[in-house]
Amino acid sequence: MKSMRNLPWSSPFLLVCVLVLASGCSSTQVEFKEPGASDDLLPGAEDIDPEPSTVGEQDEPVIPEEMPRVEEPVAQGQLWIPSQGDFALRDQQTGSLWNVRGQAFEGPLKGAVLEQRPAFTAFWFAWSVFYDGSLVWNRQDANRSGSIEPSGNCTVPCDEIRQACSGRDCIPALDHDGRDNRPAAQMVAVDDVQAAYLKDNDQVLGVFLHGQARAYPHNLLWWHEIHNDRINDTEYSVTFCPLTGSGIVYSGFQAGRPIDFGVSGNLYNSNLVMFDRDGQTLWSQMLGQGVSGGQVGQALTMLPVVETTWGRWRQMHPQTLVASDQTGYRRDYTSYPYGDYRTNHANTFRPTNPQHDSIYPGKALVLGLVGEEGAKAYAFDEMGTFGDRVVVNDTFGGDRVVVVYEAQFLSAVPFSARLGETTLTFEGVQTP
Repeated sequence: MKSMRNLPWSSPFLLVCVLVLASGCSSTQVEFKEPGASDDLLPGAEDIDPEPSTVGEQDEPVIPEEMPRVEEPVAQGQLWIPSQGDFALRDQQTGSLWNVRGQAFEGPLKGAVLEQRPAFTAFWFAWSVFYDGSLVWNRQDANRSGSIEPSGNCTVPCDEIRQACSGRDCIPALDHDGRDNRPAAQMVAVDDVQAAYLKDNDQVLGVFLHGQARAYPHNLLWWHEIHNDRINDTEYSVTFCPLTGSGIVYSGFQAGRPIDFGVSGNLYNSNLVMFDRDGQTLWSQMLGQGVSGGQVGQALTMLPVVETTWGRWRQMHPQTLVASDQTGYRRDYTSYPYGDYRTNHANTFRPTNPQHDSIYPGKALVLGLVGEEGAKAYAFDEMGTFGDRVVVNDTFGGDRVVVVYEAQFLSAVPFSARLGETTLTFEGVQTP
């Protein structure tokens, strides 16, 4: 891997379609069987049986079914005041209290907001492969799985970009304005009947822009992988690869022009390969980089995202909108279609090159930060040794950061710990 910064940010699993690889890259077609899928189609493909495989008995839910009851918070405009006894942060410099959205809601700094750092959660096996040499929080040893070397006209080995399902858009992305005569995706209020498919413990990717909150459930992204959306004039793409567990939000502008994505039908190291609808570039979701075509080597711009449960996101953002299950496609959005994949540490769908690092189990979750200076992983299991709700004060890329971890919501969110010229240090407390 030549440069850690040259390997940006992105994610796939229910994947993809056939796209002719540009600039001389070749695509190797392989036969495979996907958990819960037919011989030649991944879940989400256009002709898939609407009755997907059910979760096997050995497939423990990613989040326990018995979740703490979500209490409705008190909202004052855009300032969220957590309920009494809820998790909060206190800075040691002023004693101000902060919620897990990074807002000071009590004390001398009331109304101040920490800058959320762009980052994403992924399975350890995928992180270790794509970000070889990354630092690992609270460990002396760095991740050492081996390097990714370019070949041909690709920034990764061309012949390892492989077909996963037949035809461009074989897994249809969701779009706010519809594409190619497909229905436009709808966002609805939390109490709308079209949001009733969600349970409190279902995972969502949460976006907060221009004072507006939106939630994009895993339930939909298992089947569609990409949701291109817009808030005001800000376009962005919510991308999720079930195979690598990576949920990443990218800016909808690239090289001064709008850009949105579709599922290409290809995978690289079991990760989603996206295509640019207006160009001829293939993009690696986890690298956030053009790996083939006209913008090969170009980096996408990652935006902040909060991955947490639907109940927790709704608590943090009571006025949030959420993606409707009325997508125009026949899918069971209440059923995970990949059997025990999330908990079977030995199954990475396809072998990776290089092999993944074994310091954590393959499907262990990590929060990944990527910057000019390199990359750093915060393993959920590692943070969990300090408790179910943990505040990590750390340094990354020359900046002080604070990572807020909540085990019960499978959530870890990083913020810059700098407020103006002041660097803050935090501890976890209960809201009085």
